Amino acid sequence: MNYKTWLLPFVSFLASICCQARSIQHPSYLLGSPGLSNSKLERIEIGKKTTALIFALNAFEDQITLPGNVYLTAAGDSLPLLSAVAYRHRCDEDSARQVTKGENFAFQEGDSLRLVFPCLPHQATTFDYFCINDWDSGKMLGIRTDGLPYPSLLPPAPSLRLTGSLPDWPRRYAPAVVRGRVHGLPRGERYVLSVSANNSNIKDNPFPEITDTCGLFCLKYDLAYPILVNFSVVGYPLNFPLCPGDTITIDYDLNRAANSQYFDAYHPEKKKALHIHGGMTSLLSIDSFLNTLRLENSSFQQDSIEKAHHQSYAEYRQSVWECHQNRLSRYAALPLSEGEREYLQLASEKAYLDRCNQYAFINTLSPNPLDSAQLAAPEKQMDFQDPHAAQLIFPHTLHTAYVTSNTSYETYLAANGLQSSVMGRWLEQLDSATALVARVKAAQPVSAKDINRLSTEYQAAIHELQAQLAPQLDSDSLWTPQGEPKTYLPQIVARHPGKVVFIDFWATWCGPCNLGIKEMEKVKNELENQGVIFVYITNNSSSTDGFMEMKRKHRGEHYILTEDNWKKMKIPGYNNAIPHYLIYGPDGQLKESVVGWPGVEPMKEKILNANE
Repeated sequence: MNYKTWLLPFVSFLASICCQARSIQHPSYLLGSPGLSNSKLERIEIGKKTTALIFALNAFEDQITLPGNVYLTAAGDSLPLLSAVAYRHRCDEDSARQVTKGENFAFQEGDSLRLVFPCLPHQATTFDYFCINDWDSGKMLGIRTDGLPYPSLLPPAPSLRLTGSLPDWPRRYAPAVVRGRVHGLPRGERYVLSVSANNSNIKDNPFPEITDTCGLFCLKYDLAYPILVNFSVVGYPLNFPLCPGDTITIDYDLNRAANSQYFDAYHPEKKKALHIHGGMTSLLSIDSFLNTLRLENSSFQQDSIEKAHHQSYAEYRQSVWECHQNRLSRYAALPLSEGEREYLQLASEKAYLDRCNQYAFINTLSPNPLDSAQLAAPEKQMDFQDPHAAQLIFPHTLHTAYVTSNTSYETYLAANGLQSSVMGRWLEQLDSATALVARVKAAQPVSAKDINRLSTEYQAAIHELQAQLAPQLDSDSLWTPQGEPKTYLPQIVARHPGKVVFIDFWATWCGPCNLGIKEMEKVKNELENQGVIFVYITNNSSSTDGFMEMKRKHRGEHYILTEDNWKKMKIPGYNNAIPHYLIYGPDGQLKESVVGWPGVEPMKEKILNANE
């Protein structure tokens, strides 16, 4: 055979191979997220002329907007987006449709989005992805082009297990600290710790003091009892009880986690990247069961909604109880320690009570199919007297504080004759301490006799709060509205006859509130020169430090009320949502009630209109 007869086809075959793109499934990357709704980087395709990133779209939302600024960086080069194509069912070519920058397009579970960029520089072993829009941004750093994993920086994390029974928590007021380090953070990158609002501690500060720079972080809480902390380290969620005096240390191997970024947060490989020690963190060994329980308790499937619509409250409660019993049966079959089993049972009992309380809400999720006066008002059926109350362990142990410190359970305990139980007495004292904290923060008089009635851990917290507030209170006029809360607003407005009074209802934890306050500073001088008075009102859900910082930074009258008095004020137009604004004219009459932050110019116009 003439060698030319087989050489030419062979050369063509080699050329075709060279022209084909290398496809890397689930590539390793160090940090970040796509910034494209609920999507994941499924694979990359690296060719001679282009580089493509294929994202799997998940139906957490059903629409997505392609931002106007999407690009890659590699070896010092910036590579712009050339094209974007959306596909049905993981790149089915027959369903391909072009997507333009800024376009909002619909998608379904299983769809894909293919983003195409110029080819990478030949020497690039990694590249970074950026997706920038007006309200958020996505970036993925250190995406590997060779399909290989990153070398781990730490040995695999040892298994965490709680052996024996649940320990008792210390009855004292003390700081609790979580210290950590992220190993392998790209040079110059500032890692931002993600912290959710936790159960408030005794001083009603829902967020800890946070120090977070260059991969080192520290969270500090001042505690008189356990709380459930809730934060993420590079996307790995952590939920565990934190007790007064605890010191938790965390080391997180970003390289090891990089090799499983495509998978969900609880993937075993990601867990191996987490080294955590101290306190009750050994309970993280059962976090998969707790996560399943949280999902079960927060989900509302259509069939369960329709079933609840046909049930009386007693029938509904019985079905929820059976779910709880089924969970306990599953837990009984697992090789758990005594402490792990008790914790899961307490968490399941809390889920049982919470789900029972959702009966009225479930009946509002869709029109009730039964024409029944009884079912038309489901909240009237709800009866806290529970035939199963005697089978619960949560009223009889302070270990319950590991899963909740919510005083709303006092109603259930009282209805079932359990107010004198261990947990009943503890919640009653916590309720009294919380009420005193609210009065201290609202600059109301609190006697030493009232404080001394409390346990020592609460006394210490209240004395610390009084000392913290004393310098600020001494410098204030200390005028506060008196009498019935429904007269507070007229009293405040009456102090400023002939003036426009702008009242801002806010809280330290409310993002839109703080945005509005900051934006109004741009026009504050102008409005004050025209006789406008700025009044800021919050309640004791705001942190003490945040309230004091607000007073230092923003001129005006500042009031902090108890949540009970806030509710009794009868705020015009208020529907249990902030920010909320009231504008009173020079005649002392309400001119406008504004729900939500409308923007600085619309708000300025409303205030000026009140002065006409």
